[in-house]
Amino acid sequence: MEFTLALPGALLPPEFPATQRAQLFDGAPLPRLQKLVGRSGARQTLDCDIATAAPLECWLAQCFAIPAGLSAPYCAALDQAPVAAQACWQLQPVHLHIARDHLVLTDPALLHITPEEGAALCASIAPLFAELHWQLHATQPARWYVQPPTPLQLQAGSPAAAIGRNIDHYLPSGADARQWKRLMNEVQMVWHTHPVNEAREARGELTINSVWLHGGGSAVPIPQHQFDAVHADTHYARALAHASGAESGPPYPAPRLTHARTLQIAPQLQEAWMAQDWYRWREHWQALEQDFFAPLLLVLDRRILKRLTLVLCGEAQAIEITLTPNDLWKFWRSTRLENTLVEYHP
Repeated sequence: MEFTLALPGALLPPEFPATQRAQLFDGAPLPRLQKLVGRSGARQTLDCDIATAAPLECWLAQCFAIPAGLSAPYCAALDQAPVAAQACWQLQPVHLHIARDHLVLTDPALLHITPEEGAALCASIAPLFAELHWQLHATQPARWYVQPPTPLQLQAGSPAAAIGRNIDHYLPSGADARQWKRLMNEVQMVWHTHPVNEAREARGELTINSVWLHGGGSAVPIPQHQFDAVHADTHYARALAHASGAESGPPYPAPRLTHARTLQIAPQLQEAWMAQDWYRWREHWQALEQDFFAPLLLVLDRRILKRLTLVLCGEAQAIEITLTPNDLWKFWRSTRLENTLVEYHP
């Protein structure tokens, strides 16, 4: 039995001062995690092009042997969208807010778009896409798909990579970028005074003022699945599981050891990491220590697990740490935890 635990938001930024790293965990030890990290025998570092995808997305793409950033055809298949078997793009309704001299993408999960809002907003921009012969399908309130009449020559960043950042570095680029930006501006103008947004603003909610195009291309066959089950709260991870023939479902509050090869993505750290609330981030690590690392260390020590893999993700990097039961006896291996939980860029 093998278990993989992926942790987005697990790595401190490289500029985080070394003295503060030690202080962060002072008086709040994580002995099980320390043992797992310190005794590990195999480590791999994946450096990601964050203009395309977030580190967790890059790592998942590598696991399932597909290009990083390609998500639309797999997500469309899971959503049973009419464009599922064809080249398509994801279209995400989003909120952009103004920073000092640039626009920033707000986490789309904070919008809580209702089915009625999604339908009304989609209907209002459908003529813009129809005029260009783009097929537009809103299968979910906040998850739409488009299929242009000919393949687009674009490179675009995923929303997960762009959240909280200057969108200039993540917007589509390439030969067809000008056409897309013109269409994007037209959508923004239609929605600027849309009744849905007027009602949301009156309730004190974030408006839905733009769309985010990403993940485009044709599906690449996944040769074999690396996992028998995937437990995750991201649609992308579940879509890849579905495409590979693996079971998928929501994450559990503890390790779920029901299959020979299981991937679980624990989202607990991500929100505090995005907010740079490092003390709340540390509290989540303490909860993971009890809920995940204690039972995982136990089943690894008892050889119920043949292999345990931890995937620690940061801003532009993912570190994969692998352990076997024999590694736990190699006490001469030692790595300080505060030095492991930090992104490193030479």
